[in-house]
Amino acid sequence: MLQKIKELVQIETRIRDISKQSRTPDIIDARVMYYYLAKKYTGLSYQRIARSIDRDHATALHLSLIHISEPTRLL
Repeated sequence: MLQKIKELVQIETRIRDISKQSRTPDIIDARVMYYYLAKKYTGLSYQRIARSIDRDHATALHLSLIHISEPTRLL
């Protein structure tokens, strides 16, 4: 399921790989979308979700909190 969500986010955002070692705003926004959708639709832990794209759980949690506090950021 995580792989499918990752593929959908990459298609929608036109980003080749959201696990790429980059901090550009478009990739960060894509990761926020990925973390949000993965948590919502799988219920997996942030650790497991983050590990699926080579990040740690703190990164996933932090970016998810950004989405909650600034929901229009991605629009």
